[in-house]
Amino acid sequence: MLEFPAPAPDLIVSPEELLARLGDSSLVVLDVRGEVVHVTDTEGKPATRYHPLPEEYERGHIPGALFVDFTLDIVNEEEPIPLQLAPAEKFARTMSQLGVDEEKWVVVYDADGSYLATRLWWALTSYGHPHVSVLEEGFAGWIRRGYPVRHGVESPSPSRWTVSREASSRLELPAVWSMMQEKGGIILDARSPDRYGQGHIPGAKNLPFFELKDPVTGKFLDPPRVIERLRKAGIPEDRATPIVCSCGSGHSATLVFLQLYRLGYRNLWVYDGSWNEWSRSGLPQEKEIETC
Repeated sequence: MLEFPAPAPDLIVSPEELLARLGDSSLVVLDVRGEVVHVTDTEGKPATRYHPLPEEYERGHIPGALFVDFTLDIVNEEEPIPLQLAPAEKFARTMSQLGVDEEKWVVVYDADGSYLATRLWWALTSYGHPHVSVLEEGFAGWIRRGYPVRHGVESPSPSRWTVSREASSRLELPAVWSMMQEKGGIILDARSPDRYGQGHIPGAKNLPFFELKDPVTGKFLDPPRVIERLRKAGIPEDRATPIVCSCGSGHSATLVFLQLYRLGYRNLWVYDGSWNEWSRSGLPQEKEIETC
C-alpha cells in the first residue's frame, strides 16, 4: 500500500493562500519551471527535449522562491534513461541546500500548475516529507492576480533534511513487467492520445493528464469531474485497485497520480522510466487505442 499520509487540506494551495503566508520563516517555495518539447528527430522519429527555464525565474519569480532544475538537480545522472529520480542521498542533499527540512511547509510551482510541479511534489512526498503543496495555476495564476514578483536570484538558507524512507511509490521496469504478467493491476498512460497511439505498454489505458485540469481556469479538476474521467477511462471505483501511472518520462504521470491520491486511491505507483525506458527495452508494445 502507498506509504503517503492522508491528503492534507492544503495539498493544492491557491495563490491567495500562498500570498497570505509569504515571508513566513517556516515556508520554502520552489520554482521548477521548465518545458518539455516533443519534436521529430533526424530519422523522422518522435523525440522529446527537456529544458529548465532559469532565465524565466531570473526575469521574475514569487518572492523568496528558489529555482530547481528538473533536468539536473533532482535526477540520477548515472542512469541511461533520462530524468530518473535522484537517489535518496542526492535528493536530500539538494533539498537541504534549498532550506528544506521536515519542519518546513514546502510549496512547489511551475509555469501553470502542471506536471513539473506535481513531479517535485511526488518526489518530496515519496521520500517522506510530511508537508508539500502544489500551487494551483502556477506562476501564471500568480501573475494574473497582480501579485508581487522579484527579479534575479534568491539566496537559500540551507537546512538539513534526511529522507525518512526510500521512494516506495516509484516502480522500475521489472516490477511493472511482473505486475503485467500476473495481471495484478492497471497501467494508466498519461500521455496525449496521439502519442499513446504511436506506441504504449500492452494493455495500458489512456487518460491524458491535461484532461484532469480545467481547460478554461487552469485549475485541477474537482473530485466529481475526476471521477467521471476515471470511469470513462475504465478505472474501477475500488480504491484498493493497484494502479501504475506512466507517461513519457515519469512527469505527467505524477499529475494523474496526484488526482488519484486526492480521491483516496492508495495502491499507487509511478513507473519512473515510463515510455522512455519501455520503448528501448525490447519488450512488447501496442499501438491500438485501448480506451478513452
